[in-house]
Amino acid sequence: MRKTLIALSSLLVLTGCGQSVEASLKETCSTVMADADVQRDILEAKVTLEAFCSCASIQILSMPEADRDTAIETMAMVAELMVENNGSAEAAFRKLSEARRADDATPEAIAAYENMDELGEQLEEFLDGMRASGGTCPV
Repeated sequence: MRKTLIALSSLLVLTGCGQSVEASLKETCSTVMADADVQRDILEAKVTLEAFCSCASIQILSMPEADRDTAIETMAMVAELMVENNGSAEAAFRKLSEARRADDATPEAIAAYENMDELGEQLEEFLDGMRASGGTCPV
């Protein structure tokens, strides 16, 4: 949870320094989507990483405030976990999954896993939308 707050604070600091929330979100998305297995799905959809992150950022920012904030916080948390685990999305997922299943799992650990799972589904929906629209952002 502390890492999530640090990552979110970093996002807000960047915004305060002149970088827009959308640009910060695109950057975080690029970190999360940099995993080779994840990139394979994007390339199979005939979409560039930059185009996907641009579209995902637009769609996340257009969500209702609570959903948007959760998605941004979760993406920042996953990005941080990936950095700590040599860029591996699988390792980040495993870390959150283990924390959720631990005997002493906190409500925050359970929520972090559930939010990560929800974000994954949302990102898949965004990619499916881009695939269906021939590689363009359907928003």
